[in-house]
Amino acid sequence: SAIMRIIKGCPRTCSYCVVPNLEGRKITEYQKEAIINHFQEYYSMGYTNYIFWDSNLLFGKENLYVLLNYLIDYGYNESITLDFSYGLEFALINDQFIEILSKFKLKNALYVPIESSEYDLYKTRFHRPNSHLGVITETVEKLKAANYKNMSFYIMTGLPNQTLEQIIKTMIFGWRLGLSPKIMMYTPIPGTEEFPKYLDFYKDKEHWELNPYLFPCESEELTKETLLYLHKLDHYTLAYTEEEGFFLQKYVVDPIVNSTKEVKFKLLKLHFEEQNPILKRFHDLLIEEDIRQEEINNKLTTVY
Repeated sequence: SAIMRIIKGCPRTCSYCVVPNLEGRKITEYQKEAIINHFQEYYSMGYTNYIFWDSNLLFGKENLYVLLNYLIDYGYNESITLDFSYGLEFALINDQFIEILSKFKLKNALYVPIESSEYDLYKTRFHRPNSHLGVITETVEKLKAANYKNMSFYIMTGLPNQTLEQIIKTMIFGWRLGLSPKIMMYTPIPGTEEFPKYLDFYKDKEHWELNPYLFPCESEELTKETLLYLHKLDHYTLAYTEEEGFFLQKYVVDPIVNSTKEVKFKLLKLHFEEQNPILKRFHDLLIEEDIRQEEINNKLTTVY
């Protein structure tokens, strides 16, 4: 695989991200001729997969369109694959981009950043309005209509003071759209907005101890065990019909988020460990919640 860069910098102000400090908040576009020359050099060396490593690629649509149209005009799109594993912001995906993209094969899933579906978390940490949920739903439907079925969403886990309820609701939101989760474990980075707010988490730790796999921000609710289990759900796919979604919300999501912290993790594990994706999990969870057997049978009969 070859690495491609279209731009550097990002105007967003996500509280956990250091990119604006390292590359600047002003978008700097590389020269179009240089981008095409880089591709030609890589292609002559035999590279067939091209990873776009830009932090927010679609802020450089002009350069990107020049490159992609060049690849189409000269037939390269028939022999290469593209990789957008660093993510494409929903609000910047438009019909023109989807039309151009449809002429290429993708190496991996199409990654999009949801990060959190919770209003308070999204507003305070990502500094964007909650209208992103509507934009996400609309964009996913457009991508599905263009025959993109393999899509994943980034979700942040292990943020300071984050709750299990926030994580579960975000995963459910993504699953209902037919997306699989890509777990992003939070890394506290000096120089970010987030870092000075939680010095109590970090005060006795060296910088190397802030690696996300060491869980520097684990809490009474989001323990290391819980965060590790959530990480196992990486790329776990579960799709629902409208009826199944209602059933899931009432008898799976609500009991989990309304339960005490001692049983939340138990219920979360119960929901995901059974092999049958729907019936067995729902059945066991309803028993766990002490719902009458008659109601269990009625609901399962109604839904299926």
